[in-house]
Amino acid sequence: MKRINIPFLASFKEPMLSGSKTTTARTKKYGWPGDKFEAWGETFELREVIRVFLSTVRDQFYQFEGFANPHDFVTAWTKLHPIKGFDPTQAVYLHSFRKVKKGEAMMMDIKEFNLRFLAALDRIDPKLLHTASGSNRRHPRLRAVLLKAVKEDIQTDGLEAAIEKWKYFVGVSNES
Repeated sequence: MKRINIPFLASFKEPMLSGSKTTTARTKKYGWPGDKFEAWGETFELREVIRVFLSTVRDQFYQFEGFANPHDFVTAWTKLHPIKGFDPTQAVYLHSFRKVKKGEAMMMDIKEFNLRFLAALDRIDPKLLHTASGSNRRHPRLRAVLLKAVKEDIQTDGLEAAIEKWKYFVGVSNES
């Protein structure tokens, strides 16, 4: 799961925010299921990415693209692709997505950060962790102490500040 960028025309803002546009056909693949992107201050999550013919999008998915009828979809596609135009045999990637609820987006960000934090802990030489934790056991004590510190930072300062504080350890930044 990663953050991706999918550009959209301003005319798609209302259909996306209202949930009437839940797919986008593209000539290239922008991501994988689970990847997230931002549009107009909202977070969206890719649910599925499949390769289909443009005629399939026109005939079966035009409503999910936010259009009232197949003709409107073809007109919009032709405007966006004036050189090639609408070729019903062209293979495209159909990206299906959903708008993520605000609280859900924050929880997913925290969950992803915690997973990366745990992965970073696992990359540390166990001998160093034995020494640092003062224990002959693996490293559960130090792991628990560090996780508690991160959770406290998230609760006190917010996710962005915690990421900034711990990003070198975890290997992420708030731009990713």
